[in-house]
Amino acid sequence: LLVLIDGRTVYTPLYSGVFWDAQDYLLEDIDRIEVISGPGGTLWGANAVNGVINIITRNARDTQGLYVEAGGGDELRNFSGLRYGGALAENVDFRLYGKYSDRGDAVLSDGSSAAGSWRMSQGGWRIDAEPSSPNRLTLQGDFYGGDENLPTGDDAKLSGGNVLGRWSRRFSDD
Repeated sequence: LLVLIDGRTVYTPLYSGVFWDAQDYLLEDIDRIEVISGPGGTLWGANAVNGVINIITRNARDTQGLYVEAGGGDELRNFSGLRYGGALAENVDFRLYGKYSDRGDAVLSDGSSAAGSWRMSQGGWRIDAEPSSPNRLTLQGDFYGGDENLPTGDDAKLSGGNVLGRWSRRFSDD
């Protein structure tokens, strides 16, 4: 199954899947999720044998101003997110975001701890420019880090990032 976020594959050949815990975006920034079932290798590539999930985020122009979210509970002890978007120049928009979550240990049926707590921080940016009507430029990046308390008593560290640049040009309205 091929999974894409803004055209960037997040499939890892390490275990033939996706590290979903590392793909944590503000829900308000997601424009749509396209699901294509069945074999799509001829159009999408070798990893699209069983289908494609294509997650598309909003243009920076559509996420202007300040957005804040926060909450908490028993297992998801606390989470917070912050985004700010604005204009750098005419037809050049940006957004910056940061997100943090702290999940507590899972609980077994007898009420004892099953371990597995984890904390994750993520931040990123996106710049969208339209220098002329047929041309669009996008430059975006995300960086994340966290740790997980494993049932073995050890901590697992998670960190990474990505940068994506894209130039789109419309040749015809058809």
